[in-house]
Order: sequence, then structure tokens, then C-alpha cells
Amino acid sequence: MMKELETKPLDYHDETFRSIEKELNEMRSKNQISILEDGNEVFPAMRDAIEQATESIFFLTYVYWSGDVPDQFCNLLCRKAEEGVPCYLLLDAHGSFDMDRERLEQLSNAGVVVCRYNPFDIKNPLEYQHRTHRKILVCDGEVGFVGGVGIGDEWSDAFDEDRRWHDYHFRVEGPVVDALSRGFIKNWNHSRSVPFQGDKVTLALQSNYIIQEVENGAETIPLASYPHQKESEAFEVYETLVSRARNSVDILSAYLIPNERILTLFEKAVNRDVKVRVVMPGRRNDSWVAESLARDRWGDFLDLGIELFLYEVAMCHAKAMIIDDEIVSIGSINFDMVSLCLNDEFNLIVKDRTFAAAMKEKFENDLAISRRLTREDYDKRGLWKRTKEKVAASIPLPVWTENCDY
Repeated sequence: MMKELETKPLDYHDETFRSIEKELNEMRSKNQISILEDGNEVFPAMRDAIEQATESIFFLTYVYWSGDVPDQFCNLLCRKAEEGVPCYLLLDAHGSFDMDRERLEQLSNAGVVVCRYNPFDIKNPLEYQHRTHRKILVCDGEVGFVGGVGIGDEWSDAFDEDRRWHDYHFRVEGPVVDALSRGFIKNWNHSRSVPFQGDKVTLALQSNYIIQEVENGAETIPLASYPHQKESEAFEVYETLVSRARNSVDILSAYLIPNERILTLFEKAVNRDVKVRVVMPGRRNDSWVAESLARDRWGDFLDLGIELFLYEVAMCHAKAMIIDDEIVSIGSINFDMVSLCLNDEFNLIVKDRTFAAAMKEKFENDLAISRRLTREDYDKRGLWKRTKEKVAASIPLPVWTENCDY
């Protein structure tokens, strides 16, 4: 039997939750969502969708590095552009910094319209901290992809085992694909380097906004978040979902770096007898700063009774939250203040017990090969780790700026 939520005055959590429920319940049709795990499933599915595209390809990614996988996508996009398919590639200027310059020239020469999102501007250096962390691919306005996987060999099974990344991506069909297209367009329009213009581009987008009815799917609403007022839509929705949890909150997050408000949110959840479990990176974290900042707060989580599990097999870059085995949030959002307050992110909120069960199975599989962190283990961490925590805590975190607002 579900536990009754505590009685309290109406606040924005209730309003936001009612808004989420209203949007989910009023979906004119439903969406089909497939879970793709790691590069061996993600990259072939994405390449297949690009291969079959005949009308348009809209590709937005934070990470586009160098290597075999990036070369494969580059060559495929070039070929599709040469075949006459309009191809638009939006790369975050920071996340794609290591991309081969020759590949950029190859793409442009083939007819792919390439845009770099928010490059550094010496006149306004603080704005550089505003990144688009989204990973969106839309082909012909009918098939979309969203999740945490970037374009790099690190997600591939062929990559060095000690440095491999573990992640999830999602293939979608249905009304929500239109929202993915709009998320792409808004980021494109905001880029300073190439404004979104031209009849050819506009017509290509508008012609693919036809919504196809998809039966027996999942009720899904898009969560496109932008930074404003020192937080974002992602912060408000995540805070609302956790505050409404009655039984369980299961989280996959590459970076778990909360502020006091988030800690208080979890404390209230635990006090309602909500079971909270988190799977996050262990020793194979890609960033010592993020790892040290997160580890500095692990004691706070453990003291609350939250169960922490360290994924040691690879760098766990996965992002998902499962609420009460019914509502699932999937996409690019990490449970840290950069994702929740500063980045442009894109998630899907899915209300479907079948999909939630499938995602819960993935979560349990990841948890089974992770190491549970106890308070005793945490207290035994050495001087070197404690020192790194103090150094990381002294590094100024990104700050919100008016220029990041939309």
C-alpha cells in the first residue's frame, strides 16, 4: 500500500507535479522508446537512422572527439550531404574542442552545415561556462535519439577496457520527436557563430513536423532546460519528482554533486521512508575534480541512509532517475549543479510501468556489478584523497550570468 504524503500547504512542487501529470495525461498519442546500452547498440542504431534519412538530419552533440567512431559518423554525414540530404551538425565548442580540424573541413566541403555552439569570447568570458550538454539526433522528423552517449571511441567495445565508458541512449518515435527537433533549433538559433536562417532549412524542418499516431507506447513529455535565475527547468522538475516520491528513487548519474537544497530534498525523502539508491562512477571517473567534489559529499548521503554504489567496470556516464517504478527521467541530465543550473539539457519524462520495469532491470544489472560504499569504507579513505577533496572544493565552480539566460 502506498504511503500517504505528508500534509502541507500547496507549493510549487504540487503545481509542477500537476503540470507534469496534466501533460502526460493529455498526450494525443504515445511514443515508442527503445533502450540502447553502450556503443555496440547505440552507434549502429544511429548510423542506420542516418543512412535511411532522405529529407533531413539534425545532429546536436556535446562530445565529438577524434577516432574511428567519429570518423565513421563524419564520412556518413558527408555522403548523405553529397546525396542531397540537408545535414545540420551543431557541436558544443567546448565538448568538441578535441575534434580533428580536418574533419570539420571535410564536413563543410561535403555540404554539411556545421555550427559551433558558444565559442569563447574574450569580451564576455563568463558566458563560455554556458554549454549545451544535449545529445540529440533527428532523422526526417520521424526518428529521434537522446541520451548520454557522445561521439567518441570511449563508448565503443573496441576501446581500451580500462578507459571504456558505460552509458545509455534512447531511440524514440512519436510526438516527442517534434520536441527533439525544436530543442535542436533553439540551440542552433542561440549560437553566435551561425544564425539559423534560410528557406531551405526552415522548410526542411517544418515539413517534418507531422505527428504520426503511435499506439501501445509510453506517455512521454520533453524536458528542455535552460539556465535562468540560478537554476533551470531541470532543477525544478527533478526537485518536484523527488519530493513526490512515495516508495523509491533509483538514480544513475555520472556526477553526483549536490548543494544544500538537494541534500535537504533527499533528507525529506528518506524521512518519508523512501528508499534512495545511487549508482555512480568508482575509480574510473573521467574527472578528478568531479570525483573529489562528489566524494566530499558522500558522507552526507551515507548519514542520511542513502545507498551509494560505485560502478568499477568502466566510467559510468549513464543518466537516469526512476521514481516509484512508474516515472522515469532519461537523457543528458546529471545530478549535479552544472546540469541542474547551468547547462542546456534535454531529457524525457516517461510515465509507463513497462518502460520503467525495463529501465529498472538495467539499473539492477549495473548495481549488481557495483561495489556498495559503507560509511566505514568512506572514513578509511586516505590522506591523498582527502587532500584532493579540499583542493577541488577550493576551485571556483561556474557561476550563473545574465548572458546565459534566454
